[in-house]
Amino acid sequence: GNVHACAATEAGVICWGANIQLTGTKFAATSVDELSTGSQHTCIIAAGAVDCVGFNNSNQLNVPTDLISPHSLVSGNAHSCIVDNNAVTCWGDNAQGQSLVPVLSITPLFLSAGQGHSCAGSPIGIQCWGGENSSSGETDVPK
Repeated sequence: GNVHACAATEAGVICWGANIQLTGTKFAATSVDELSTGSQHTCIIAAGAVDCVGFNNSNQLNVPTDLISPHSLVSGNAHSCIVDNNAVTCWGDNAQGQSLVPVLSITPLFLSAGQGHSCAGSPIGIQCWGGENSSSGETDVPK
């Protein structure tokens, strides 16, 4: 995270650092499959379910409830994404279009998320979206 860190331990996930919303936080799950930290939030996948804790100023804790088989969890600044049922689902901040997943021409196998953009990839290509308020080129995938 921006000013916090989290780790999965035998006792579950514990977080520490300057983020008051997360310091000392333990998720209810003791067995965690995936863990991802955003700037001020952290999400996990445990037993096929996604859970997020921390600040919710951009709805980054509002995990979709219709997930079937989530995997490949990533978190950006104030948004998170997962692959679910061969499609990408994102939630949280969408100020730069980072949570509005376009129609993908690939079957996503892995994801990446940044400050205001998200990417999905497969062996045949990478697609990125968001970054609408930036000229940094983070969504300009090299050919």
